[in-house]
Amino acid sequence: MTRLLSLVWNDRAGPVVACAGVRDLMAQQVNAARLGAAFGRFTTVVAKSGTLPGVRNEIGVVTCPNGARYAVAVFTRRPDLDAAALRSCCGR
Repeated sequence: MTRLLSLVWNDRAGPVVACAGVRDLMAQQVNAARLGAAFGRFTTVVAKSGTLPGVRNEIGVVTCPNGARYAVAVFTRRPDLDAAALRSCCGR
């Protein structure tokens, strides 16, 4: 995922207009309490999260005050997550 973010931020993942569209969409992330909460107020975080029962994922690009940028990916899963729990939660 960090490789994909790098390609998007450098307009190499596809057409330039498509990469800009992905960056614009990610800049609209509503939940700043996730990845953005890990960085100071002068750091910009452009991210996208994804959540399923027992799973929380987020990828983003962190821009530091000095202009340095870092692609970040965090994938978490509850240790007690199993197929039976998913079936009862999601009706499958």
